[in-house]
Order: sequence, then structure tokens, then C-alpha cells
Amino acid sequence: MTVATIRVLLVLVAMWFSSPASMREAGMLPASGGEPADSAGTAVRSPRPAAGPWPMFRHDAARTGRTGNLGPQQPALAWSYALIGPTFSSPAVGADGAIYIGSATQVYALHADGTLRWATALDAPALSSPALTEDGMVYIGSLDETIYGLDAAAGTPTPASFAAGSEVWSSPAVGPDGTVYVAAFDGTIYAVAPGGNVPRAVCHLDGDVVASPAVGPDGTVYAGSLDGHLYACRPDQSRQAWFLQGDVVASPAIGPDGTVYAGAFDGTLYALRPGSDTPVPCQVTGGRIVASPAIGPDGTVYVASFDGHLYAVAPNCTLRWRFPVGAPVTSSPAVDAEGVAYFGAFDGRLYAVGPDGSARWSFPTGHDVVWSSPALGSDRTLYVAATDTTGARAHLLAIASTTVRVDAGDATAGTSVRLQVSRFDGRPAGGTLYFRPGGARTYQPPIPITNGMVEIPGPFVTARGLEYWIELGDGTTFPPRDPRNRPAVLPVRVGTLEPPVPPPPRAYRMVSVPLVLDAPGTDAVLADDYGPYDRARWRLLRWSPARNAYVEHPETGEGFTPGTAFFLITADGQPFGTGSGHSVDTSTPYTLSLPPNAWTQIGNPFAFRVAWDEVRFEPDVINRNEIYAFDGEFVAAPGRTPWMEPWTGYFIRNDSDEPVRMIIPPHEAAGETTATGFRSSPPGGPVVRLQARGPGALRDTWNWIGLLPGATVGRDPFDFLEPPPVESSLRLSIVEEGRRYAGNFKPLQEPGQAWDIEVVATEPSLPIEFEIDMEQPLPDGFRIYVVDRQTGRFLPAGPGGFRLSPEAGEPYLLRILIGTEAFAADPAHRVSTPPGTFALEPNHPNPFQDATTIRYRLHARHHVELVIFDVLGREVTRLVDRVEPPGTYAVTWDGLDHAGARVPAGVYLYRLKAGPSAEVRTMLRLR
Repeated sequence: MTVATIRVLLVLVAMWFSSPASMREAGMLPASGGEPADSAGTAVRSPRPAAGPWPMFRHDAARTGRTGNLGPQQPALAWSYALIGPTFSSPAVGADGAIYIGSATQVYALHADGTLRWATALDAPALSSPALTEDGMVYIGSLDETIYGLDAAAGTPTPASFAAGSEVWSSPAVGPDGTVYVAAFDGTIYAVAPGGNVPRAVCHLDGDVVASPAVGPDGTVYAGSLDGHLYACRPDQSRQAWFLQGDVVASPAIGPDGTVYAGAFDGTLYALRPGSDTPVPCQVTGGRIVASPAIGPDGTVYVASFDGHLYAVAPNCTLRWRFPVGAPVTSSPAVDAEGVAYFGAFDGRLYAVGPDGSARWSFPTGHDVVWSSPALGSDRTLYVAATDTTGARAHLLAIASTTVRVDAGDATAGTSVRLQVSRFDGRPAGGTLYFRPGGARTYQPPIPITNGMVEIPGPFVTARGLEYWIELGDGTTFPPRDPRNRPAVLPVRVGTLEPPVPPPPRAYRMVSVPLVLDAPGTDAVLADDYGPYDRARWRLLRWSPARNAYVEHPETGEGFTPGTAFFLITADGQPFGTGSGHSVDTSTPYTLSLPPNAWTQIGNPFAFRVAWDEVRFEPDVINRNEIYAFDGEFVAAPGRTPWMEPWTGYFIRNDSDEPVRMIIPPHEAAGETTATGFRSSPPGGPVVRLQARGPGALRDTWNWIGLLPGATVGRDPFDFLEPPPVESSLRLSIVEEGRRYAGNFKPLQEPGQAWDIEVVATEPSLPIEFEIDMEQPLPDGFRIYVVDRQTGRFLPAGPGGFRLSPEAGEPYLLRILIGTEAFAADPAHRVSTPPGTFALEPNHPNPFQDATTIRYRLHARHHVELVIFDVLGREVTRLVDRVEPPGTYAVTWDGLDHAGARVPAGVYLYRLKAGPSAEVRTMLRLR
């Protein structure tokens, strides 16, 4: 990655995480809004829009951001679709109404009704916006240094895809003759002829490029660069450059008279007149210009600034007006046939501003930021992407026009809500209100609307939120499209809530909060009830996938945001109050990201039960037996209960090499669904349940072994790993190839199979009752045998089980055999120590990019050192330096050195020393 790439990323990150308040304090935003200015300039003729409602970024090749279509008069959410966020890409709309957009890992095509047409995975984020061609292609750039040519009907890559040699931030432009132009980060501008699969480099700029090119009527390609220049690449292969005093990340726009408008990081909008060799400062704003300018039907130039204003500038460069937003704007405006400008801002809202500078409307998207630029469809529908600042949630929104206005005000839990319903012209409306609690599947009895007023009774106003739709006497509805299945959502404020079941004293429980809290920090939620953090009174833990370990408050980082869970233990079992907040949006599924090769603690974001069978994973690679609840012990959640309950937490394992999206539907579980029990076992093989119980509530009873058709030795789809244990627990583990399982199955074959078992108790001299339960009968001639690997003796395997007394923290080693008598008589099964007593296994994966896992086995208690070295023998980091008992271990290295810095690509050595034994292996880290 070049220095310029890093500079742009830092700027984007700074903008992403900056708040309007902090920027105002720093002088980056003015203290108050703006003033109108005199109108000037003459009307000019609009060039013909490109085919299709909105086929590319900024609508047409000249990047005018203008269309002959109209935008929504009164906004209403028609639908939303969850994307893998964060999303910087802007949508394109095809002639058939399909919508295309890029995201952090995929390119999507959606039907006009918001259902998925296709999704194609990319190797890196698509910051670029798609462009559509008449020959049925979708072009989009990616940070994996590829310009993709996708089939618009199926989303499959075609031979038109090609390597660009550097990252592609720029969005493609389709020229008047159908040629596709796109700029790579290294400054090369490529052209793909209509129907052609061979790109050609038509121009090279001296600086790095993130801006998208604009194409003039004569075929000249204009693009800005991070070297502060605006470039013109002409059809005769000549090139011209003009210095603009600031980095150019926004795309230029070409006016109908040939004037090229470009914004720069110095906050200035420049105008390059036809035949002129010098761009003139056309308008100076109070902040950086990241958004591309748009040109209205009368030639007015609209440009948004990071100072929180939209500026309207006449063709002669006089200011007509500026519209205050109060939050930075990086969304490039879209202008409809009436000159209304539509854009998003860093306050998560969409704005519509009339040609006279008056506010038409503003619309909350339910997200933190609208970076994406809107696209206007042919039916007055506006499409735009919105994202949360955490990047965890992003949605493509369809905003339709409605003739009904609903003013609901603020809804507070337990208090009736009055809605005022009127026509768009302000006349009170009559009709019928249909409503239900958020997530409910059926509506309450309808309520008539009289003289434009209707009231929802207080008992229905809860932390779940409200969903409603309205039908007027003439059949007009609000929302305007499919209102019964896509109702409007009214958030409900709550003062504070307590979990319905308080945590038991001196026992860990997983907790979550199904609300959007005003103050979600863990101290804000818990310290007012439990006092300052004191491990003797309360403790809070959260699993860190990055560290592969539990972290304790205050290092847990995240607060009580929807979908986040923690382990909580208190001395007295007192419940906690959440503090104020509001209900979670139920208009769209809630999406969580599960990192690769890791366990993740999650919670139900909604304040109602959700059926596990309706939860989806994309890609569908999650073993549903590796979803665990915790009730003093870990149990497979879908097997124990069919519902994902609110207020508690779950562990989920993503054992793939890619992030997985967990998509939680905003619908309450229907009816009394029956728990499915153990889910992995197909018919035809014996299954055995292993249970360990200690004094009081200590137990580990969700463990399974067996002989199944289709199973293999080693990890297979029937097996399920056990989650990382929390403190003060009893742990029974099935150990196979260095991994710890709660369920492990092997093929049914003679003379039998063997499983290594470890039992660990955290407190000294605890008597542990070990039980073996047959879930299905054994084959003829097979029996169950239990070997004490400490002594080599057989233990009773019949009803009633046997008792163990392991030392605190020391694994008690067993081996369970299912097979013939001759198989059990083999002396190899009764060794007093595990086979392969000391072993350092190859790391996995190898080669690796982000993290790799190292596994090893010990036969005796020793001081253990696991150290990473570079090829010169210099110590990079020390992963293990402690005394460990015999057993099997797994340690993850995240590719960081002692100082926490990412190590460069190359070969590294890792050495394991345990007492007199030592072993060294090598691994390769990729860039």
C-alpha cells in the first residue's frame, strides 16, 4: 500500500469517526447555519440522460448527478436490504428497475421489490460504484486490484474482468459511444470498448487516483488526482493538467456549456471554462470537498462540503444560497427534473432541498452515516446506502413517495401514542390504522382514524417498538408499497428496563440488552447498580476473537449495543437497570458479523424471541450444533431451545476462513415450537452421551460420541467443537487432533474406535460423578470400555458411572473405547500417558495472512515456552511462558510482535520448550 493510499484512508477514517460536535470545537464546522445569496446566471439546456433510470455513479458520463426523473415528494421507507458493511458504494438502477451496489465483500443485484437477484463475492471491498452497459454488463472496481465485468442477469464474472495493477477506488463511467472508462489508483485510466474484452490504457496521470472520471461529449476524459491536479485525457492521446491547490477525491462534473467543475480538499469548487487554460475558484466552502458536484436543469451547480452545507452556485460562480445541515456531507447530491437536490449526511439522515434553497424534507435512515450518493428511479423512488459508524450494519434503502403524512411525535413505553394523519396538502385524513408490537406476526384489531387523529393504547407501547400501516378511504396507504408486510416502524423510548430474570448470585450468566441505549457503556449500565468495578462484588468478561481469550472489564471495549453479549457474575444476584434508550428497528433483519476461525459472543438484538430455524448465515457454513447457550454449562442452543431469547447471550463458532454474516429476522417466533434436541445424528449409528457432575451446580453434560455412517476420523460435519470455558467451571472435553469437542463421531467399523477424554475442575478435590448414557443401541459384539489413562486400569462403564477426584486445574485423562472385546484388550489403549507424549504440530493455516493456530501436547507438568523468531533468530514475540499440566493445547498468533505491530510477510520459526524437550517448526506469513 502506497503512502498516498494510507493518506486517503486516514482522511476517510478521520471523517468516518469524527462527530459534528468535535469538528465544530476544532473549527472544522461553523457554529451556525448559512445565509441565502443573490441569484445569477441563465437557464441552459439539459443534455439527454443516459439510458436507464440511473445507470452509473452521478447518473451520466458527464457526472452531472441529474436526471429527468422526479424524486419522492413525501418520503416513506419502501424496503431495506442488509449489506455487508461498511458501504461506500452508491447504487445504480437498470432499465428494468434492478438495483446494483457494491459492499465490503460483495456486489449485489436486487429486484425493484427489494428481493435479492444475485450476490457475487469479491476478494476485497468494492468502494467503487457499479456502471451498467447496454450489452448487459455490470462494471465495478475493487481494492483487490481488479475491475470486474459481471453479467447483469446472473452476476457471474466474464472475460471482461481484468487486473488493473493497483487498487480501484474509482467508479466506471460509460461514454457516449458505450466505452467504459475507469481509473486505477496508480493513475492509469483504462478503456473497454463496447462488446470488447481487452482493456487498453488510454492515459496515465502523475498522481494517485480515487476520483471517478467524467467523459465530455467529444470523448475527453477528465479526472482529478491526489497530486492536486485536474487532468484532461483527449481522444488524440494528448494530456493536459491544471493545478487546483488541493487533493482531488471528488469526481468532476461537466456542464452543458462544456465547463468542468471540480471540488478539492482545500474546500474550493473550481471551474474550468472551455478554451481556458486556468481553472478559476468558483466557490470557497468552509471545509473539505469530498462529494462530487451536481448540475441542475438550469445550470446551477450543487456542491456539498465537509463544513455541513450544501452550496448552490450559479454558472457565473456567484453563490445563490447555502443550506445548513449541521453534519459533514460526503454524499454527492442527486438532482431531479424539478431541480430538487437529494443527499445524505453524517447525521444518518437524507435531505431534499428545493431549487430555491428551502427544505423539502429530511428522513432518518436509522443509521449513523449516509456516505453513499442517492440514485433516482423512474417511479419517484430514491435508493441509497446507509451505514453505522461501527461498520457492523449497512443497508440499501428504497425511499418511495407517499401522499400521506403521519406525525407521530415521540412514543414512550406505557403511554398511549397519538398519530396525526393528513394528506400531503395538509388536509386531515380519515381511514383505518392497523398496528402491532414490533416483531409480532399478527395485527391488533384496527382503529378508525377520525378527523386525522388516532391513538394507540399505552399497553401496546413497549420496548419492542411499534409497527403500523394506514389505509385511507380511497384505498391510499401509508407506507405506499405492500404496507401489510412492510409496515412503518415507530421507535419507543424507555426510561430503564431490568432483565426479566435476574442473574443468580455467584454464578456466571451471559447477558445482553435488546435496546439502543443512550449510554451503552458497561460502566453506565452496571456501575450505578453494582458500584465501581470490584471483582469481589461483580465481574464482567467478554470473549475476544482477536486475542482468542476472555478479556475483563474495562478491556471489554464494546458496550451494551444490540447483539453484544457478556459474561456477568455478581455477589448477591441483584438485577441491573439498563438506563434510557429506545427500541431496536424492526423494519429490517439485524446483521452481525462473525469473524473467521473464531468464537463470537452474541445476543438477540430484539426484545422478543426469534426462531433459530429462521436465522440465516451467509455463507451458510455454520454448524448449528456449534451455537451454544449457557445455563451454568454450555449446551447447544438450537438443540435445547428452539428460540433465540432476548436478554441472554450465545457462543457461535465460525470455523471457516471467511467472515460470516448472521442475519436475524425481525419476527417473533411463531407458536410453541418444539426443541429439536441433538441435531447432528443421522439414523443408523449408536450415539453416547457423556456427563460430568460436581457439587452444587457444577456440571458439563452436553458431550456426545458415537459411530455414524459417513463420519470420518478427524473434523467432519457431524462433529462440533466446545466453546471456551468460563471461570469456575467443570469441563469435560473430547480431544481429537489437538482440538476440543463437545461432539465427535467416527465411522462405524470393526474392531472399534477410541476417544481421548479430559476432565478438568477449577477447584481442588472436587468429587466428579462421570456418567455414560446410551442414546442408541450398540452393534452386536460391541461394548463400551473406559480406561483410566493415569493408571491404565478399566473403570466401570455401566449404569451409575464412576467417581473421579481430579486435582484443581489438572486434567484427568480417560479413554473411551466402543468396540469388540479384542479391541479393548489391545495394550495400546491402556497406556498411562497419551501417545506421542511431547509434540509440536504444524500451524494451521500455513501460509497465513492474519492469524494462525499452533497446537502442542505435553505428557507431564513443565514450564512451557512457545516463542516466535524471525529467520535471523531474533525473538518476535512470546506466546506462552508459564507452567502447564499435561494435556493438549492450542495457541493463536495474530501476526503481531512484542510491541503490537503487524510483522512483515516472510518465514518465521516457532519453538516449543517443555522441560528437557524442545522442537522447532517454520511457518510463512503472506502480505
